[in-house]
Amino acid sequence: GVHEIRYTTDGSDPTSTTGVVYSGSFSISSTTTIKYRAFDNAGNAEAVQTQVVRTDRIAPSSTILCGGNACASSYYTSAVQVSLAASDAGGSGVAEIRYTTDGSDPTSTTGTVYDSAFTVASTTTVKYRAFDGAGNAEPVNSALIRVDTTPPSSSIACNGGSCSGAFKPGVSVSLSASDADSGVDRIRYTTDGTDPTLTNGTLYTAPFTLSATRTVKYRAYDNAGNAES
Repeated sequence: GVHEIRYTTDGSDPTSTTGVVYSGSFSISSTTTIKYRAFDNAGNAEAVQTQVVRTDRIAPSSTILCGGNACASSYYTSAVQVSLAASDAGGSGVAEIRYTTDGSDPTSTTGTVYDSAFTVASTTTVKYRAFDGAGNAEPVNSALIRVDTTPPSSSIACNGGSCSGAFKPGVSVSLSASDADSGVDRIRYTTDGTDPTLTNGTLYTAPFTLSATRTVKYRAYDNAGNAES
């Protein structure tokens, strides 16, 4: 019959007089080499058994990149390739990264398992987190990726109405614009026949007066840098 089991957690070999006599389950809080052996009532001892029990209490850490660079807080004017990466300092290694684009928090069973870069084509909140081989999960990370690919739209009014027909000298010309995403940044216009650009032409701030026949060219820019025709 079995007389006792002795074990150690300090790397030494248990003997009939050293080590801890096993009396019930015990806890370890860090990676530990457990050496143990049984002794019978005749004094026979088995060879020393060894088991490394690995623990990992450190959650992994993940990062996000947009187009290979840190994700910008400003607007992108085209679809963005989003990539995720993670590392684990606890020893068990990264098991997976999960992410969502619908506003929900990813869990160990919900969200998409990340396997390659994905495309964000409109303003989206990407939530993501990494899980390690021990089951530790980092807190949910969140990145708001702003994408605006649609230019603004502007309009012109003469004396508060349509600019068709003829007017007496001193006609008041007003411009306005709207943008559904990043918002209107500016309107530029010209009256000399040239095309307005981001830096050429007059920055519109208030209605202006024309006293002779002129061709008004105008265009709006949004805060993402999109320009209408």
